Amino acid sequence: MSLQNLPPEIQCRIFSHLVTNDGPSHIHAVLKTCKRLRDVALPFSVQIFRNTSTPFDPDSSGQVSSSRNIQFLRYVLMTKPELAKNVKTIILGGFESPGDDEEKEEEEEQQQEEEEGEEEEEGGDAGSQDEIGHEDESDQDDVASGPASESGDQNDGQGAERDGEESDDGEEISKSDKECLTEAELALFKQRIDEALTPETDDDYEEGRAQWFRGLQENNTDAQVALILLACPNIERLYFSEPESPKNFVRVLKLAGKTQHGQTRPLSNLRQAYHESEDDSYGYLLVYEHAIPLFRIPSLRSYECVLANGSDEAGGAFGDIPRRSSSVEEITLYKSFCTPLFINNVFGACKALRSFEFTPAVSHVTDDRMMPRDIMDAILPHANTFENIHINLEDDQDKAWAGPNDRIYMGTDLRRMVALKRLVAGMQSLTGFLDGLPDDIWGDSPPLEVEGAPRLVECLPDNLEHLEIHGCGKAILDQAGELLGVIESGSRFKNLRRVRFLFNAEKIDPAEVQLSCDSPDVTLDVVFQSRHNRIYDVGQSVHTEECDASNICSRIFAGDFRDQWLQIRGGDVGSATVNQGVYRAPGIDIPLDEDDEDEAGSEGEGSDADNDNDDEDDE
Repeated sequence: MSLQNLPPEIQCRIFSHLVTNDGPSHIHAVLKTCKRLRDVALPFSVQIFRNTSTPFDPDSSGQVSSSRNIQFLRYVLMTKPELAKNVKTIILGGFESPGDDEEKEEEEEQQQEEEEGEEEEEGGDAGSQDEIGHEDESDQDDVASGPASESGDQNDGQGAERDGEESDDGEEISKSDKECLTEAELALFKQRIDEALTPETDDDYEEGRAQWFRGLQENNTDAQVALILLACPNIERLYFSEPESPKNFVRVLKLAGKTQHGQTRPLSNLRQAYHESEDDSYGYLLVYEHAIPLFRIPSLRSYECVLANGSDEAGGAFGDIPRRSSSVEEITLYKSFCTPLFINNVFGACKALRSFEFTPAVSHVTDDRMMPRDIMDAILPHANTFENIHINLEDDQDKAWAGPNDRIYMGTDLRRMVALKRLVAGMQSLTGFLDGLPDDIWGDSPPLEVEGAPRLVECLPDNLEHLEIHGCGKAILDQAGELLGVIESGSRFKNLRRVRFLFNAEKIDPAEVQLSCDSPDVTLDVVFQSRHNRIYDVGQSVHTEECDASNICSRIFAGDFRDQWLQIRGGDVGSATVNQGVYRAPGIDIPLDEDDEDEAGSEGEGSDADNDNDDEDDE
């Protein structure tokens, strides 16, 4: 049976697999086949709106394209408004609106032009000629051209639109012409803004309306993005790169978090929010200004940020959210910095957390870093719901912790996490043992052993299903053997199915690791990681012909490499250096820089050792 003759519901299931978050979407090829398939495929063509460009492109700096925003708004508000409800995912690069100083300068220039116009005898119409609300043929062609050129081209994930494109008659349509809005378009956009900003929804609604509408007139990407969020009622996933002065965008986020009577709330179906920074020195400085309104959205369940700057200032701001009021259940902070105050107030705002994942970065911060016990204290109120902890505090680096030594490990309170199923953490976080001193120590040397720390078996909750401990050294061998003995006895950990010990390959002879588990229900993995394997695990940049991203953790720019990283981290397959980024992984084989070659010499030994151990386990 041909595709055309299949029932529409089966066609829909097939077409749903043609929609992708990154790269060209194959669904647009279906639109060009026949009317019957086009009608079925059309709603899928707008499911994902992606407006991004390469972050390292000097001409774009990762910014969104204003013309693509306008084309999409035309399409879902005027040409095919019935399709707006089918938009499920919004993926955006950086966007911005002018700062206060820039706005003031523009207002003064506009006032000066108006005064000069009044002085001229024939100057009554001079100002109107420069308004952007005029109509031209290119605007009408854009609106009427249909999804293949409207939603299709802007969703192809191939970066910002070119400055010009050829029209049917061979004349070039400039980018500025395509961005011009007609009077009818501006009138419709203003109507949508006026309906959203009312005395009931915004105390400063008149100024908000004026600022938002002025931004649309001036082609500010912040104003355009905000209107896109308002126009699409069923958005479930929102991914965006760190914006600059996004006043209108934040206004929509705040609207989404307010209780509104008799009015549809924007983003009422949003379940997943993700945002990231490109600044690996200071991170996402104003992360709280965008995260707090997201946490107030009732439908939101998953929150993720890359390079979050969770300073005490940010933590104090989160303190304004009422305790146990947010519906967020999963929090992921990759390559981020957190203080005890920040993590306590963020977790405290949530009703029932289920998951937390964390890797560290962001170096230019003076506040005290959170310690393992701070994490434990923050998650303990969620003991009855918390199912997943995945924290990698990068034990190879000096954390310069300011707290007492008994906060270096999570402690016996961990055993009170009765719902915990998956635990991934370092040897130091669980036992207080450190395999070796970091290369660069900023203050006092961290202890290699914390006196009085409880044993591993005393800390682990009984309902665990998956346990992974990285940064392991000789100090854990005795406690690991004790744990495996308890597992074999069947007295505890009856749900445990996999135990993984990740040893630092350069500091231990594989022959010294004689661990085994005879339980038929438990798989034991012993992995020997090189330094470069461990650097890969915390997330680094990736530079290939297909991808150029400052962070392999990025949902926006790293694409499939992020998915691969999530799958193979905690192994000996992916390798990276701090300066070069990922140089080896499936699909990546980049020659190592000379400065890193000597350090990588032990990688082959670590991999061979791991393979030998796997062979022994198989036997």
